[in-house]
Amino acid sequence: MQPFRLTALFLACTHALFPLNIQRTLPSIIPSPVPKITVVCVIDQFAHASWDKTKPFLRGGIAQMAKTGHLYEQAYYPHARPATGTGHTALNTGAFAKDHGIVANTWQDMEDRFVQCDNDFDLEKSAVFSPKGVYEYGRSAEKILVPGLSEVAKDNNCAVISLSHKSRSAICMAGKGGFAAWFDDASGGYTTSKAYSKAMPLWMKAFNRRLGQLFHKVDALRWKCVYPENHPAYNFSFVDDYRYAHPPSLVNRAIDLPKDLKKRSKIFQQTPAGCSSLFLLALYAARRHYKHNPDQPLVLWISLSSLDILGHFYGPDSRECIDIIYQIDMQLKRFMHDIEQTFGPSECAWALTSDHGIMSIPELLKHKNIHGATRISAEKMITSLNRAFYRRFNVKNLITHFDIPYFYFDEPKWNALSTEEQVLLLEDGKELLQAYPGIVRAWSCHDLKNGNFARSYGPHARETWFQKQYFEKRCGQLACMVAPYSYLTTYDKGTSHCTPYDYDVRVPLMLRAPGRILPGITPERVSMLKLPTTLARMLKLPIPAYAPARTLPDVFEEKLLS
Repeated sequence: MQPFRLTALFLACTHALFPLNIQRTLPSIIPSPVPKITVVCVIDQFAHASWDKTKPFLRGGIAQMAKTGHLYEQAYYPHARPATGTGHTALNTGAFAKDHGIVANTWQDMEDRFVQCDNDFDLEKSAVFSPKGVYEYGRSAEKILVPGLSEVAKDNNCAVISLSHKSRSAICMAGKGGFAAWFDDASGGYTTSKAYSKAMPLWMKAFNRRLGQLFHKVDALRWKCVYPENHPAYNFSFVDDYRYAHPPSLVNRAIDLPKDLKKRSKIFQQTPAGCSSLFLLALYAARRHYKHNPDQPLVLWISLSSLDILGHFYGPDSRECIDIIYQIDMQLKRFMHDIEQTFGPSECAWALTSDHGIMSIPELLKHKNIHGATRISAEKMITSLNRAFYRRFNVKNLITHFDIPYFYFDEPKWNALSTEEQVLLLEDGKELLQAYPGIVRAWSCHDLKNGNFARSYGPHARETWFQKQYFEKRCGQLACMVAPYSYLTTYDKGTSHCTPYDYDVRVPLMLRAPGRILPGITPERVSMLKLPTTLARMLKLPIPAYAPARTLPDVFEEKLLS
């Protein structure tokens, strides 16, 4: 079978495949008190550096947002360890992880279980739906400890829908107040859990049947880049350098799809076709809501995961990552047009941002002569620490799990030590960590719990973010802060987002709502934690309990909200 350009088919068949026969009304001269739909589009791992690099060549939805909306040039997350779960929860709650509890995507709990941030072990309430019933695992927002915009919106008669390729992205935005759905690798379609629906929604079943007709019957996908191969849009250093990447290149060739559905699904999510499917699901959900509840405001969260998956494998400098931004840009333009055709342009509000950035592959940074760029083996570090602890305290293999910046101990072995031994061991661990090349700070759990970091390092120092991301029952006994451009990891290729430095925490932020949000550019540094407060004010909702009191600057005039 010939390779199939699935992306093009998705874009061309949006209306034909999913008609809802919506009767539209003429747009009102005076818009509603609040937008009928507020779309928050999150491009996972869309670093500010990637926005800077690609913006001269963007001509779709991202470009439209930047040109006609309000652009924040220095938006950042005050996160010590940026992560998908932490970032998406912050977008909804406006809170620090010390309050909302999602310190990372995964952690080791007090029972030595390795858990994901959206795990729920109560299957009666949270089992995930499968094509034949339910799976033997659950997903919900039960680990999120504070309410957010989604909860406030639901409590004030707004509908909330949160969609993503990743379950944790959809769930962390929906919280306990919205409907969440995500892509299921095992079935090759979208799913949800009992936490959000008593049964698998019929409309999602219908969507998955149509998606399966397109996706499951092809042997290959073809990823055709937006621009020709030698176009200036790809004229960047290391764009085709795959020496330190995981899999082979995906672009401008036929991508064979494995027969194994799970493997096939993982490839699908990395491609422009995967992004198209999510936009199509979002459009279908929004139109369905408008048909049945035209007067109920809708908050629609969308998080696209393709760039994040590609970034970890290939690095942000790769042709894959550059082109997927161009692809999303063009797909977003079509999606914005379709949403505005459905709801009316004056009834739509938009936010576009990311959950975190990413560091370039450290070996490529070395080739650029970036000072300090290095890959540090976490496995070797753990081995060294465990040997030192054994020699002095006669405890074997005390460190059982590592997820930067935390080292987790075996709880029974740790609790068997006396209080004095624990204090001495932590002091030894800190000293050993700080002596390691590429490590600039080390702290114990006691430091993070009881220390005054604002006094020690200054109120605006990035070190304070580690304390604001510390939640005792979900963080390890030791933590470290790496030097800029140091990557502490268990992987020998690829890259990640593990630090409080700008390449990992600075993201694009654009708001657009004609007649409600003032267009313009704000060059000053602003915290992403203010976004939920800003959206709540625009929607005339109470501010989420743990969000900042103040909105983002420069977007409101009092007369716009009166």
